[in-house]
Amino acid sequence: KIADFGLAKVDVRTKMDITALGIPFNMAPELLLCTSPGNNKVDIWSVGVVLFQLRTHEYPIQARSILELTKKMESGRIIRPSSIQDDQLWNLLTQLLEFDPNRRISAEQALQHPYFTSPQAQVEINPLSKQITQNDISKHES
Repeated sequence: KIADFGLAKVDVRTKMDITALGIPFNMAPELLLCTSPGNNKVDIWSVGVVLFQLRTHEYPIQARSILELTKKMESGRIIRPSSIQDDQLWNLLTQLLEFDPNRRISAEQALQHPYFTSPQAQVEINPLSKQITQNDISKHES
C-alpha cells in the first residue's frame, strides 16, 4: 500500500472536502458519478491519478468544485499535457485512467505494461523490487 487516500487533507486551493471515500480528485468516476458501487478497479484509477501527479504535479482533471469535476468526468476525456512526452507512459495512464471500469486495466496488466517491462525500464528497476511487487499484487488479486 503506497498511501491511504482517506488520510489526506483538504486541498486549500479548491476547498474541496474529503468524503468518506477519499478526496474527490482521487475518486474513480464510477464513485463520484454514482454509476456503480466500485470494486478493486477504483484503486487502479487512484494509482493512475498518483502516477499522473508524480509526472505533472497536477491532477488529471482540473476543477475548482465537485460540480465542475463531475461535469468534466462525464465528458470521459483526459487531455494529454505537454509535459508527458513519453508515449508508453501516456498509454499506461490512459489505461489506468479509463473511465469505464470494465475496460480499466488490472494491477497485473499494469505491471506487464511496456512502461515497466521495456528494456529501458528493466535497467531502471531492481529485480528484487520487481519480484516483491509482483508477488504482493498477485496475493491481493486472488
